[in-house]
Amino acid sequence: MTNPPDTSGRAAIWLVDDQPFRRAGLKAHLAAAGFSIIAEGSSVNGLLQASDPHDSPRLLVMDGGQGMQAISDARDSHPGLRVMVLGDAADPASMAEAFAVGAHGYVLKRITPDALVESLRLLLAGEKVFPSEVSDLLIRLPTTRTPAAQRTAERESMLSPQEMEITRHLADGTPNKIIAQALDITEATVKAHVKTLMRKIGVSNRTQAAIWAHTNGVASAAAHRGHGLGVK
Repeated sequence: MTNPPDTSGRAAIWLVDDQPFRRAGLKAHLAAAGFSIIAEGSSVNGLLQASDPHDSPRLLVMDGGQGMQAISDARDSHPGLRVMVLGDAADPASMAEAFAVGAHGYVLKRITPDALVESLRLLLAGEKVFPSEVSDLLIRLPTTRTPAAQRTAERESMLSPQEMEITRHLADGTPNKIIAQALDITEATVKAHVKTLMRKIGVSNRTQAAIWAHTNGVASAAAHRGHGLGVK
């Protein structure tokens, strides 16, 4: 029997922020909420280089200024790591790129401490979280299908069920090796499917495929549930 996700706050955290004062405040509040800060620093790369290879962090809370490569590097190093990005503004393009390279949550730095704690617990439960401003924007989008949306739907209809599933994994930033294990196929088969589906949807790399999945409703069920959980 599979144990339920630990959402109680007793999860090991890596904390990254280049402002020591802000990092100290985050550390104190998260520790008071029951989280265990096992490593902290001013950069993700520095933390990866200095960390014990036996460390098993469950969450990375990082300043959005660290960049997209930092998210990708952290996920490559620890595939099971859940990543929360603290951003300056609710920019849908930046959020889509962050999710495409492996982030699971994106909240604004003005978030209240209690709301941040709840957001991290949602990540531990398998959800994705982003600001309510973005949820409101999605709700206000027109439902009439534009020519571009029609082309997207036509491309999506050309994807096989397995290609659709792989596209959902790309939206989560999942490496080929993990996709192969999840679908019980070889890594070479995954690579072939990725190449084919990118051609079908008209993109040239994995990041573009992941962004396409997020912006066209092909992301995982967990991502869809997170869309209604925007946290201010």
